[in-house]
Amino acid sequence: MLRELGDDVLRVLLEHAGPQAPLPAVVELRHLGGALATPPERPNSVAHRDARYLLSVVTLLFGITEEDTRPMYKQLREALRPVSSGAGLNFLGHGANAGEETIRTAYAPADLDRSARLKAVHDPSNLFRLNYNIPPAGDGPNGTA
Repeated sequence: MLRELGDDVLRVLLEHAGPQAPLPAVVELRHLGGALATPPERPNSVAHRDARYLLSVVTLLFGITEEDTRPMYKQLREALRPVSSGAGLNFLGHGANAGEETIRTAYAPADLDRSARLKAVHDPSNLFRLNYNIPPAGDGPNGTA
């Protein structure tokens, strides 16, 4: 989720996913706004309403392993951090393998805290964890008390 799309961002995209990049990739940019940018009447967990663009980069995995692509994705995320609002859940990739820190960036801190408290009440053993997991609030293993 990007707050802006200037020349610097385009240079970063070309460097990491352009025709001369070390790995082939498909880049998709979506212009956001409208209802997504409008604060909801009731609280929800949709974050990054300030993002003006959604960036999706997909590597073509023909003969390329996931191990080969991790450094490129990490470098790209780091290079775009100054203009990024965070991640969008629908575009994190690999479900439970997305990584806890990346999953956390898909939520506003207050929403993440509220979801963890709800999970502590309704799923304290973290049974439903093979997704973009939010561990239950608490101090024990998997966030449980």
